[in-house]
Amino acid sequence: MGDLTEHFSRSELECRCGCGLFNAKGRLLSTLEAIRKAVGKSVHIESGCRCAEKNADVGGKPDSGHLTGEAADIWVDGLSNRDLGVVIKDLHHRRLLPHLRYCYLIKGTSRTRVHVGVDEKPRRGVFGF
Repeated sequence: MGDLTEHFSRSELECRCGCGLFNAKGRLLSTLEAIRKAVGKSVHIESGCRCAEKNADVGGKPDSGHLTGEAADIWVDGLSNRDLGVVIKDLHHRRLLPHLRYCYLIKGTSRTRVHVGVDEKPRRGVFGF
């Protein structure tokens, strides 16, 4: 059980560099909870909040939602990232993720993850699967 929501803890979402940055917005937390309930399995956070230094180190965009606590890169055991993306897209189309603004697959240096964002910045390729 989490200390932020039913399923998520602060330690999962704070900056991975160890600086202690934590600024996750409630819109992101409610979106992650809705995804978790829909898939019925743990949703793992690869990357949540990021300080500017960590964001630059991982090649993040200067206006990344990770900097403002409005984005997370996620994955689920036993579910391909493409299939997770399809579930998220379906939830969004059924208006079950009211805060979700964009979602796409990202290819990291070691794995592919699903990026979900709730920030209001205009983005292209809102749902890229």
